[in-house]
This record gives sequence, C-alpha cells and structure tokens, in this order.
Amino acid sequence: MARTKGAVSTHDNEAVQNYLLQYKDIYDLDSYTHSINNVIDDCLRGATGQMAGTQRPSAYRVFTLLRLLPTISTLTVAEVMNRKQMAITGKGYSKSYIEYWTKTLRCASQAIAHHVDLTIRETGETQEQSPAVVYTEDQKDIIRMLAIKGDLHSLTEYVKSLHI
Repeated sequence: MARTKGAVSTHDNEAVQNYLLQYKDIYDLDSYTHSINNVIDDCLRGATGQMAGTQRPSAYRVFTLLRLLPTISTLTVAEVMNRKQMAITGKGYSKSYIEYWTKTLRCASQAIAHHVDLTIRETGETQEQSPAVVYTEDQKDIIRMLAIKGDLHSLTEYVKSLHI
C-alpha cells in the first residue's frame, strides 16, 4: 500500500501552537467548553472529520495536541500519543491510526492559521495575546510526568502555582 503525501511530510505548527498557548485558563475539558473561541472550536471539530473509520475524538484532545506539538508529522504525533499507550498496554497505536491523527492535526492547524490570518486582514487587529509561558526543562519534565500519570488535580495545582 502506497503512503499518502500527507503521511510523510512535516507541517510547521509553531504559529498555531503559540496562538493556542494564549488560552492559559484552559486546563481541562470543562474550562475548554467555557473559554474557547467559537471559530477555533469549529476548526477543531471540523478537523475531527478526518478520522475516517474511527469514532471522532473530542475537539479538546485535538486542542491539547496542537498546543504540545511545534511540528506535526507521523513521528512527532506517534511520540506524544504512544507514551501513555506504551506505559499502559506495552505497545503503541497502529501506524494507520497515527496517520489519521496526523492528518486531523494538520487540518486543524491549517484551519486555525487561516482564520487567524483572515481576522487580521479583515479587522487590521490581532487578538490581544498574552506573552507565552516559558517553562524551564525541569518544570516541563514535572508537567509531563503529571500528565502521563493522569493526576489532573496535581497537574492543575502545579501549573497554577507556576503562574502566581
């Protein structure tokens, strides 16, 4: 079976990642539902339609992955998604499932970039952005460990303590 063009290339997600990082108050599904811009949510929900043959993932999961990945490729998506899967089951997701996710994330990233550019052209203004949070490597390691562990309460408290 031949590879599709999208499964091999790398997509630069850095601008979208930085844009989504301005939503500092989104740290779980409940805060996502109350804080996300409707246009961004529509982009994310529309991109989940790329997941042919599987149940559509939540827009929040797509949002979370877009905030984590500066570049989108099958390798970077597999690295992030397989961490927890490997810890739980001892094996990673299938290559085709990772490719579905790569396609979904790339589609969502392109849609968000398009709408941000469109808003800038139409209004001449950008949405006021807060400076991106910069974590030290040690802080990133602790955040990763808490996320993989699945302890949302501890993760939320730790991240809040860093912003005080």
